[in-house]
Amino acid sequence: LVGSEMCIETAPLLIGCDLAQLDDFTISLLTNDEVIDINQDPLGYQAAPLWRDGNRQVIYMKPLEDGSVAVGLFNRDEKPAEMKFTMRQLGMRDKKIVRDVWRQQDIATLDTGESYTTQVAPHGVVLLKVYPGNPTDRCIGKVGDSEKDTERYEGPENVRIDLRHVQRFGRLGTSPDARTAHGAD
Repeated sequence: LVGSEMCIETAPLLIGCDLAQLDDFTISLLTNDEVIDINQDPLGYQAAPLWRDGNRQVIYMKPLEDGSVAVGLFNRDEKPAEMKFTMRQLGMRDKKIVRDVWRQQDIATLDTGESYTTQVAPHGVVLLKVYPGNPTDRCIGKVGDSEKDTERYEGPENVRIDLRHVQRFGRLGTSPDARTAHGAD
């Protein structure tokens, strides 16, 4: 639970143990490239709650640089929970692949109106990546050279990106106010 939460929240990934004593299973967990890629995504966004049932179950979503999204389904309850999300909730359209990043396996293919449902163990988490990203034709207005020509991009329901902070090659700018402008602090 903690490793997935730190990953999707873009928190530093730390380990505090004797590395010489790690077994192969633990090493494979700590070196999972797909999980590390979500944590180290260049956009630097933290996940935002997409859905919650009080504090017992929460689904977080994190937009990734390539247009895909990471989704964490967290069950903090004492009982197993059936949790689901729709492609529309994620702002995804067309056919997408759902991938379990801990197991490094594609587990479903979904279309725009479909949903993904899974059982999450008590105090457990399912960490997914939904890809590929949407086509980049969702810009509203014109992205130009001046601030007045620049408008916004509408992504998933709860993500609005002010394109004034997007550099010409398509990544977030590094201005000091870029993180707070995107709600990432």
